[in-house]
Amino acid sequence: MKKPYRKTGLFLMLLCLILTAAGCGYDNDIVIPQTSIDPVNLTEVTVGDEIRLTGKNMYLITHVTFGETEAEVNLNLGERDRNELVVQVPALELTGKVDVTATYNTMQKIVVCRDLHVTVPPVIPTVTTQLSGERMAKEIIELSGTHLHIIRQILVNGEEVPVRSIDATTLTFLAPEVEVETEATVKLIYDNSLGKDQELAVSGSIRILPLPVARVYTWTDVVIGGQATGLSFFDGTTGIVSSPCDLFDHQAEIDFMMNVSNAGENQFYDPGNTTNVLKNQLCNGLALGTEDGKDHSLFLSVSTKFRILSESNAAQMELITKVREGDIEEINDELFEGISAPSSRTPKDFVAGNVVWYYNEYKDKNGLIEIVEVVAGATPQENTIRMNVCFEK
Repeated sequence: MKKPYRKTGLFLMLLCLILTAAGCGYDNDIVIPQTSIDPVNLTEVTVGDEIRLTGKNMYLITHVTFGETEAEVNLNLGERDRNELVVQVPALELTGKVDVTATYNTMQKIVVCRDLHVTVPPVIPTVTTQLSGERMAKEIIELSGTHLHIIRQILVNGEEVPVRSIDATTLTFLAPEVEVETEATVKLIYDNSLGKDQELAVSGSIRILPLPVARVYTWTDVVIGGQATGLSFFDGTTGIVSSPCDLFDHQAEIDFMMNVSNAGENQFYDPGNTTNVLKNQLCNGLALGTEDGKDHSLFLSVSTKFRILSESNAAQMELITKVREGDIEEINDELFEGISAPSSRTPKDFVAGNVVWYYNEYKDKNGLIEIVEVVAGATPQENTIRMNVCFEK
């Protein structure tokens, strides 16, 4: 005989589930407060003015924007009023018309005022400095005034020069390089609420003097290498790195040679000390001095000595700094005052940043080398050194 209570139990269970589901749906209905804002009848304001917004649930407003610029809104609910919100017109870039929009409940937006004309008081820089006198090219020129921080371009005789430093009251730049004495005027370019590319002419003028003619040869990014590179002989007068095949015709011009030892050591060689290593250099497969049949005695008579300058020595560090900053305008005895003369014939173990002083007795000239980069080749003989060199005229 079937037991009817099983059907009754199943019916009661289904009924309970239906009632439970209906009860959960009712409990989760949430009423989200809405904000309504009274129309704003303003037509014109100025940056810094206060605008009073009124309506219902104003405390829900989280953002107020004027065009793309956001005004500051106090988000502390304990200090907010339910019926009004006061905001200050933010600083816009340019005078013009914008829509004012309020955001509430994070995503909901209301345009509270359309085509509100916002006047941005113009910031106008002034210069109190009057230009006069002479300046050497690359010398610092300083201007004083007010609101100079908005200057974005400096024109000297119509040509842009970089801003060196700038704040609200001071602006500096370097006098541009010129080939002859040049009378120069200065114009400043800035943007403000009146528009872009506003001009301010600095009163007066200055005479810019050309830099003295350099009394050194300056060579940058010179690459010299080991035996396998075919570029091992350096001439400081021309900045040329010669191949072994060119050596015979330029023996007296070479200041030093680079050689890489079997241990992979990069070495600069005094030409007069290359008797045993010159044969490492090949011209058309023939070793110089032993197989090429040419006389290199003139090259072997050149004497060049080296000194790797030390950063721990005050006098040497001063010279190192000048070399690194490109501040060598003349090479003379005064430049090396307090530093022992070069004495090494085969300096080695170079690292980037080293500064080397060398003296070619045959030419009776000094040179300064800044090691820029040391590169290890596939084999030690393919090692290279990239360097900047100043050589005495």
